[in-house]
Amino acid sequence: SVLTQLMADGKQVDQVSCPDLPATVGASQRCTLQAGGDTYGVTVTVTSVQGTDVKFDIQVDNTPTTTPSR
Repeated sequence: SVLTQLMADGKQVDQVSCPDLPATVGASQRCTLQAGGDTYGVTVTVTSVQGTDVKFDIQVDNTPTTTPSR
C-alpha cells in the first residue's frame, strides 16, 4: 500500500487517503496524506506490477494543503 511504502521509506505518516488505483504500470492519481496534523497532496504512480505486488512512485507536495491553527 502507499502508506506501507511511505513508512518503509522512514516517513512519519498518520494516514493516507487514496481512491482505488488500477494496478497498471503508468496509472497515476492524487491522494492525501496526514502527518503531524498537516495534510499534504500526494501524486502516486504505479511503476511495476508482479502478481499482487504493486510498486509506486510517490511524490509528496512540499507544502501542506491545510495546517491546523496553533
